[in-house]
Amino acid sequence: MRRSALVPMLLLVVVFVVAKAVMGWQASGMVGGAALVVICARDVMASLVFGVVASLLLRATGRRARLHELAWGGVIFFGAFLAFYAVMNVGVYRHLRQPLNARLLSLIARPSNLRSSIVANVDLSVVAGLVLAPLAYLVLARSGREVKARPSVKWAVLVAMVTWIVCGMALRARMPADAWQRQAGKNPHEEMLVSLVTRYVWKTHGNGYTPFPEAYLDDFKMVGERPAYVGRAEFSPPPKNVIVVVLESTSAQYLSLYGSQFDTTPRLAAESAHAMVVERCYSHVGYTFCSMMPLVYSVYPGLPWAWRPRGERPMPVALAGLFKQRGARTAYFSTADPEWEGMNAVAMSAGMAEVIGPQELKGPQLSSWGTEDGVMVGGLMKWIDADPGRPFYAVAWTDQTHD
Repeated sequence: MRRSALVPMLLLVVVFVVAKAVMGWQASGMVGGAALVVICARDVMASLVFGVVASLLLRATGRRARLHELAWGGVIFFGAFLAFYAVMNVGVYRHLRQPLNARLLSLIARPSNLRSSIVANVDLSVVAGLVLAPLAYLVLARSGREVKARPSVKWAVLVAMVTWIVCGMALRARMPADAWQRQAGKNPHEEMLVSLVTRYVWKTHGNGYTPFPEAYLDDFKMVGERPAYVGRAEFSPPPKNVIVVVLESTSAQYLSLYGSQFDTTPRLAAESAHAMVVERCYSHVGYTFCSMMPLVYSVYPGLPWAWRPRGERPMPVALAGLFKQRGARTAYFSTADPEWEGMNAVAMSAGMAEVIGPQELKGPQLSSWGTEDGVMVGGLMKWIDADPGRPFYAVAWTDQTHD
């Protein structure tokens, strides 16, 4: 008897809709009928594609019993995998507000760094869903292998699914660009598949570049070499050493120096009496690796398809490189794993002679990717004391505020 893909397809719709209902409840506290239609439209489309492909496969193998049973087993096991991934996406969306994709996976140079993040966010409900959803799918799909639906029923299911897709996409198009339903409405399987194909098969990345005046490249020259530069500021006396301290993921609104309602940084506020305080400063991008570009190279970080220094444009000489050329010691300190996104390579290309991370600092492990900031301060002091008579330039990048 030839198997039908109708039951596996409908079971997949049920899993997808329940998963998205949970996501919607987490995002807004309630999920109305219209919102559910919107956030499930692409999932229903994915289920329909699954059903069509499965039906064609089962029809093609219908005359060879053993091959047909093998194809049927592949259909329900693949459906169970899709159900598992849909449930996993509930947890992913709760923390990232988007599905996983190839670009996010490419950031994981060392998977063990994710251990503490995963453990901290896995609870009994997540584990139960990941186990029970595919298991229930397998059992119910297998029990429905003998179900034979009349053509009229199949057509009714097809019309209902297409109607859902069309209505959901139409409602989505009328929503604001930042509506939560737009991110929640992405199908995780489609997002992963398209991103993998785009990144590794087609290798198509938009460049966003258009012809521009040659004078624009003056921005990549040293300030003293730019045609429009007049005069030169001089320090009196010039500073001998430089330490750049980066407070990872720290917003100005939480610093007492910038008007926080809590006295969070009393030492920094006290030191500000002897320093220049910038009152109107803006972050180029809320992303650690990209923010390293303006801090280290004094250039804009670029957009995802051409993050500096990955583009073809030449990089300017970094401040660390200038110090190094003049015989100063240079180092990059980080309490987080400096291999993440190749920040260690960027630091060295910028002129940092040494890259010192958690493994060299030998501090207590606070997470799977980093140690405590106090250890870095101690390591910086030891590094300075190792050759106190020689000028130095150091970047000290904290991490404890990241999480």
